[in-house]
Amino acid sequence: NPPAYHVYSAALLSMLEEVAPDLVGPSARKVIEEQGQYLRALVAPDGDVALAGRSQLQSWTLAAVAVVAASRMTGPEAPEWRELGNRSLARLSGREYRDRTGVFAITPSARGQTLSGIDSYAFPVTYNGLSLMFLEQAARGWRDSVQSADGVAADADGFWADLEGSRLIAARAGTVWWQWLAAPGSSDVRDGSGLVQVKVGGSEGWRDLLEARPLGTSAGEAGPTLIRGRKSLPFRATSVRADGDALVLNGSWTSAGSTPVAGSIRVAADTDRGSIVLRWTARAGVVFSGCVPLSAGVARANVLRSGRTTVSVGAGVRFSAGRSAPSASSARTKMHCWRGPTPASGVNTLTIGGG
Repeated sequence: NPPAYHVYSAALLSMLEEVAPDLVGPSARKVIEEQGQYLRALVAPDGDVALAGRSQLQSWTLAAVAVVAASRMTGPEAPEWRELGNRSLARLSGREYRDRTGVFAITPSARGQTLSGIDSYAFPVTYNGLSLMFLEQAARGWRDSVQSADGVAADADGFWADLEGSRLIAARAGTVWWQWLAAPGSSDVRDGSGLVQVKVGGSEGWRDLLEARPLGTSAGEAGPTLIRGRKSLPFRATSVRADGDALVLNGSWTSAGSTPVAGSIRVAADTDRGSIVLRWTARAGVVFSGCVPLSAGVARANVLRSGRTTVSVGAGVRFSAGRSAPSASSARTKMHCWRGPTPASGVNTLTIGGG
């Protein structure tokens, strides 16, 4: 999980710089500075930092952000770091990070997915200890005298892409923020390509349209995935460009042993409806599919008419009414899957949110 372990490494180096500054030479300080700049881009507008992968949404990642923020509350960037720290701590102190006894939950629990998507080796005592260690370190370096900035990087419209490292793309347009994995990293669904999360801002804060991805290898890619016979070809983005308020992801549908199919996906935020709209072209009849873990309160897609989430990929689309994906506990994440041919127009559309 690149984002989780990036903030983990950044927190540990910040701690080292405090306790043993003589061990941190010029090259190490340059790395620490670069880590901080990258972290500023990683943090979502509500403070989340690790939205996919093995350590997705784990509480210690938020506490680690606070460590890095506390270590940087000096100089001209101090107000922004104070605000970043505030947001991560506010996220961590919310009810979603409390289990039934009131102590830390490893991941958000308020949406009924307490342990879904978590490996069996992740025990609350161990992981809570890591969170508490980071919180104690952050408290030591916290500066109440520093005034918070009015905004952070994720508050500005625009996008960033790291196609070679974390494989992440993130963008914001108005009240909609979204993140995308440019290419699959493994057979684990948590590391699959496609849409990771959509956050919609409102008067009561930010609302997630998607749950964290489930643990397992058979739940399906987020899509759109090209279906060729019995083979599934996920999309791999190799470049990104802005198209007005939208992004165009250029790349190909490909997998080992297959002939790549070049193409692009246009991703646009509909700020009036609070949704994300994907559009891509293909020959009529070419079949695509995808699976998304919809959050509570986001209606499943309906083929014929729009609900709060819609799927429209041609008249022959089949929509499965929500299937459970494997998890490390009794909790199960509902994966809402679609599959269908490209319509005669050659234009496919997938909308998540709105309504």
